[in-house]
Amino acid sequence: MRKIPHSIVHLRELQAFLYRRVTASLRTTAAWRGENDSACSEVELESVIRSAAGPNALERIEIYSAAYFQRLLECLKENFPATLAVVGEIEFGELVREYLVAYPPTEPSIDWAGRRFASFLASQSRIFQPPFLADLAGLEWTISDVFVAPDGEALNAADLRKIAPEDWPRLSLRMIPASAILECGWRVAGVRRAIENSGKWTEPAREPTAVVIWRRAGQVYFRELEAAENAALKFVSSGATFETLCETLPVRLDDTNPVEAINRIFARWIEDGLLAMGPAVDAVATDNQS
Repeated sequence: MRKIPHSIVHLRELQAFLYRRVTASLRTTAAWRGENDSACSEVELESVIRSAAGPNALERIEIYSAAYFQRLLECLKENFPATLAVVGEIEFGELVREYLVAYPPTEPSIDWAGRRFASFLASQSRIFQPPFLADLAGLEWTISDVFVAPDGEALNAADLRKIAPEDWPRLSLRMIPASAILECGWRVAGVRRAIENSGKWTEPAREPTAVVIWRRAGQVYFRELEAAENAALKFVSSGATFETLCETLPVRLDDTNPVEAINRIFARWIEDGLLAMGPAVDAVATDNQS
């Protein structure tokens, strides 16, 4: 019977030992091959991994090590298809490996492995990395995030017809839970859409822009916002009544007819399914008093 190393006594220590070996491929090629890895030597591997005919302990663990990185790579390819298309397979794989070294997964589900990928790209200064790549990755991660966001019932035209005219001023509004507004320094929404539609894309303009992302009927949509609509939607996202929305927006809207502009924007939100009913105004006031 083989002797278990003194450093591996409990199950937790064994799990930590195997984790170091499986994830070694993300750190250095030398560690992956078992070279210069005093914490996880080949002798220790042989003591905890049974070897029969065929691959030895080191070769067996290398199978899991390679599969670990490949599964994470495939997951990030699914989350960032446009980013992958822009930089190419080889460069994307190198970026992912460097990213996972800096930010190893910490959640039980690997679906969250890419949550810091955009900020990681923003911190890089690689020669061949397009300057808009971090914004593009940020958009793609927000799309993934909105896809799994909680459900919420959106207001529709039928709901609005049931509201009495005298109740409209106190109508409480908010954005649906499965929605977000993303500020970008580059107009990357067009890049993502072009790659989705045809795979052909052109470098975006360097221009500050806001993108709204939302989910409706299981499908995620996104579009750029005009400055006026961006200001209006941010106002709603912080919680507002229809009355305060109408009172506040005319000073923000650069429009010759503010009422018409508000009606146009509001109709677009209802059509998109972006708005939900907020908490009742009376209930909010009661909660604040208590």
